Order: sequence, then C-alpha cells, then structure tokens
Amino acid sequence: TIIASQAIISGAFSMTRQAMLLGWFPHMRITQTSSAGYGQIYVGTVNWMLMFATIGITIAFGSSDSLAAAYGVAVSFTMLLTTCLLFVAMREVWGWKLLPSLLVAGAFFTIDLAFFSANLLKIFEGGWVPIALAALVYVIMAVWHRGVLAVSQQLTSQVEPVDSFMQWVAASKTPRVPGTAVFFNAYDDTKNTYNEKPQTHDRAEYPADACCSLRLRKKQAQQNDDGDRKNVMR
Repeated sequence: TIIASQAIISGAFSMTRQAMLLGWFPHMRITQTSSAGYGQIYVGTVNWMLMFATIGITIAFGSSDSLAAAYGVAVSFTMLLTTCLLFVAMREVWGWKLLPSLLVAGAFFTIDLAFFSANLLKIFEGGWVPIALAALVYVIMAVWHRGVLAVSQQLTSQVEPVDSFMQWVAASKTPRVPGTAVFFNAYDDTKNTYNEKPQTHDRAEYPADACCSLRLRKKQAQQNDDGDRKNVMR
C-alpha cells in the first residue's frame, strides 16, 4: 500500500508538470528536490489536494470493502484509456499501419471494455466517484487550455510586421555581436526582448512556442577553460 501510494503521488507530480508545460493545466509552484534527478520534484498544491481527497473519501466510504466498486471502475477505466493511447502511439509514434494497429489494440480493447462494462454495474455503489473526479480534472484542463489558446491567438494577431520591426532595429542602433542567439518565448514578443538586451547577435531566432513546437537536440559539446560549452542546434 505504501509503495502504491508513493507511486500515485510521484506520478501526479510528474503529470502535473507535463500538463503545465503543454499548456493544459494552471501554473503551480514546483520544487526541485534533487540536483541529480530531473524527475524528483514536489508540487505542494497537488500534494495538499491529494491529502484532502484521500481523507474525504476515507471518511465517506468508511472501509476498504466499500471502496471496492470505486477501485474497480478506476482500474478498468484506466486500462481502457491506456489501450486507446497505445493505438495512438502505434500510429503516430511508431508509424504502424492501420490494420496491425487495429488488430493489436483491438484485442486489448475488447478485454478492457469487458472489464469496464462489468464494473459499470457498480456505478451507484461508489463507482461514480472516480468518474466524477476524472471529469472534474478534465474540465479544468479543457477550460485552461482553451484560455491559453485564446490568449495566444490574441497576442499573435498583434504581431508587428517584419519590415517595420527591422526598421525599428536599425533606428535604435542596437550594438551587434557575432554569433546566433535563440530566445525562448511563449509569444512572438521580439521588440520587448530586444529592449531588455543591451546588445544583440548578428542572428536571432524566436521560437513562438519553445516548449511544444520547437524540438532541440544537442549536437556536440566541447570543453574549454571556462567549463562546458554546449552548442545547441536545431
């Protein structure tokens, strides 16, 4: 029980951070608990929410036997959604053809659907709790993501034309230094970025959505007297 509880807590922290980076969840304070492991984090808000939810469910159900229906619905529903994600991974990530994907995922889907259908008979015995919690989280994520897209579209519609921006750069007489600079910016706000820098490079790139649309990979790393220098190439 302790191991399973710790896995749920760690998984909730990791998924919350990923949802935040993808623009699907409100921003929360994340504490990095280790300098060696990137995945070792603590999200205080999520931790407190889990605590209150656990205490509330324990008081409401009273015993582990009463939780059997809720547990069965939660597990079978998770298995069903995992199969759906497996099909997406087969098609989008691994590049499988449609027929093999349907055969493999369909076999698992049939089994998972049978388990989930059997547990639906226990909806009114407490099985509605995990479904209600999942629906609540989904509504929060959907509303937040829709708001993020609306704000992004509004800001993008106000982007200054390139010719006008280049004229402004020339008129401002900003000092130029050799090299290429990449500025990670959630929105195309180049002028404000220029205003914050005392000088700029000969070439500058501004990914519109650095976390999602631009994939960077490290090509090479060379040592110098000052330490590690990492050349990041697109």
